[in-house]
Amino acid sequence: MKEQNPTTILRLPSVLHITGLSRTTIYAMMAVGTFSDPIKLGMFQRLPRRSGS
Repeated sequence: MKEQNPTTILRLPSVLHITGLSRTTIYAMMAVGTFSDPIKLGMFQRLPRRSGS
């Protein structure tokens, strides 16, 4: 059986705190593909993913 990696969904303030990056840097990294794109959870809500632990 394959072992699955759980995905943790984080809000942007948590991502900023964990990475130490600025909001502008994270969005710039998303634009060039070096940071994962957010997932859409609802009509107006998108949250970044955190895979593994």
